[in-house]
Amino acid sequence: MTTTESVRSAVARAALEGLTSTPRRLPAALFYDAAGSALFEEITALPEYYQTRTERGILERIAPELREALGGPLDLVELGAGSSAKTEVLLGGLDVRTYVPIDVSPAALEDAAVRLRGRFPDLDVAPVVGNYHEPVDLPPPAAGHARAAFFPGSTIGNLQPAEAAALLRRVARMLGSGGALVLGVDLVKDPRVLEAAYDDAQGVTAAFNLNALRHINREAPADFDDDAWRHHAFFDPKASRIEMHLVATRAQRVEVAGTRLEFEAFDSIWTESSYKYTRRSIGAIARHGGFRIESFWTDPKQYFGVLLMRAR
Repeated sequence: MTTTESVRSAVARAALEGLTSTPRRLPAALFYDAAGSALFEEITALPEYYQTRTERGILERIAPELREALGGPLDLVELGAGSSAKTEVLLGGLDVRTYVPIDVSPAALEDAAVRLRGRFPDLDVAPVVGNYHEPVDLPPPAAGHARAAFFPGSTIGNLQPAEAAALLRRVARMLGSGGALVLGVDLVKDPRVLEAAYDDAQGVTAAFNLNALRHINREAPADFDDDAWRHHAFFDPKASRIEMHLVATRAQRVEVAGTRLEFEAFDSIWTESSYKYTRRSIGAIARHGGFRIESFWTDPKQYFGVLLMRAR
């Protein structure tokens, strides 16, 4: 698995499209080169970042219920797999025969594949380098196998509600009628808890945010000076989302893929939205996305939710 020219051109295209729009923005996919994936794994271990450990705890608790509901044998497709750390709970608890992780980072996929093949020697691991926001060619399910999808980490929250519903419609078509999706969603809670999770005291999330510029520098190419940008994150209660931005500390000119861009001091690049849900709001997105919610589980603090959904 290597970074192809199409992936490089996609980085340049996504960067230019976002940086010439109003407001200026970058897609969250640009966080995840090898360095970004490693930084995100570091984020998941931070004390402020409750999402990963809370979701994993829910999955460990409900694994027997999921096994009964999903049956098997299964081909499990994971969208935005990263290190596949939480997926080990499902691989160990369900009747999964083939695991198809999809991610934009070849390095993360290769590391995860090596680890999983060692831990689950009978599991067929078939990584796919790709962006699940676009059509991805998947191998057909093995004969007699059902196909299920796993979309953890509340990654769906990176999309605006209409975009999230559109993504779910693509997943529903991929799965077919009655196909199962296990979805993780972050729930609305005290804004202080939310903001700390995206602006940790050690500055790891800031480094993760700034790494998007380094990724563009290498692949577009571009000449961002990341010392001239600062991380800023806050919760917008009206929109029910965390916003992450990169804010310019001085006026500057930047060349991206041969195009010169002008930035004034305090100009902002919007790098991430992370929507937080209630049961009602995620239910509406599921319906518009062609799914019905079969089960909804949460933790004692009601910080996070895991849903089992079926394609209609």
